[in-house]
Amino acid sequence: MPEEFGGSNLGLFELCLVIEEAGRHVAPVPLVPVLLLAALPIAQFGSAEQKQKYLPRIASGETFLTAALVEAGSTDAARPRTTASRDGSHWRLDGEKPCVPIGQIAERVLVPARTADGGVAVFLLDPSAPGVTLEGQRGTNREPLAHLVLSGAHVADVDVLGTPQQGADIVRWIEERAALGCVPCNWESRNRRCA
Repeated sequence: MPEEFGGSNLGLFELCLVIEEAGRHVAPVPLVPVLLLAALPIAQFGSAEQKQKYLPRIASGETFLTAALVEAGSTDAARPRTTASRDGSHWRLDGEKPCVPIGQIAERVLVPARTADGGVAVFLLDPSAPGVTLEGQRGTNREPLAHLVLSGAHVADVDVLGTPQQGADIVRWIEERAALGCVPCNWESRNRRCA
């Protein structure tokens, strides 16, 4: 993350090294959900207000954010089944996201949703808001996950990441970085290639 928000201003390669070391020692820290799925997208696409509100508190460890990219029956997070429709001065979200990493402790969850015009927007959802149900669960690796159900959850315009027209590109950008954080890799080996 940028130094101005408490980060070290290092690159993606350095972040992957940190994630590799955490994985080497099975450190139970939410590096991938917080940094790759949430902090980096906010640093890249967020408004000045969003960056100031979340990034310093992520850098200090005061708060956690994550993203809800998985949907049942869908293999493309940039084409979500979850919907977003205008409801006065807010957006109304309806849908289901079955595997949200650290969802039950996140202050905000980045949620991609399909808009009425066929586009995709990414929303900074408050998981404690009315219309949001979270059910805690565990992955086979014992990772804490949440099943997120949205039934008319309201999100304000200030909580849209980027613009509603950028949503699919933002989701693909997140997926590319998340894949880097999850690919097993042996950096010392010359015979293996890291993606």
